[in-house]
Amino acid sequence: MAYGIDAAAHRGALAAEGYTAAILANGADIPYPSGLAGLTDSLLTGGVTLLSVYPPGTRPARKTFLERASFLASLARAVVVVEAGLASGALRIAHAAAEAGIPVFAVPGPVTSAVSAGANQLLIDGVARPAADSHDVLTRL
Repeated sequence: MAYGIDAAAHRGALAAEGYTAAILANGADIPYPSGLAGLTDSLLTGGVTLLSVYPPGTRPARKTFLERASFLASLARAVVVVEAGLASGALRIAHAAAEAGIPVFAVPGPVTSAVSAGANQLLIDGVARPAADSHDVLTRL
């Protein structure tokens, strides 16, 4: 559960009557981020999975977000970073995936865009392979 593309992906899955899972960095009894409480309710009533390795009452903290990145990466066949600033949590997930041997892809963006800086840096550092569309990812798994 996070703002931006995470929330959009969950909403898209719900709209298509598909499946999605929200990986939490806190106890499942604590709505976080609070601005997405309505989405959390929609996920739960839609029969979607909320996953947390933390017991009830656990508040989100820097440590839990770092641990969540490794947990989330371990569940993936691949990680695709579409947009990410240099301090984005998506970069933590990408690095955790790369360390675990999971393929990482990044969508290149304009060098003048702050939200493309993280994805571009993954490409520059060799952590990710470029992906312009789903075909680029699916043919390289």
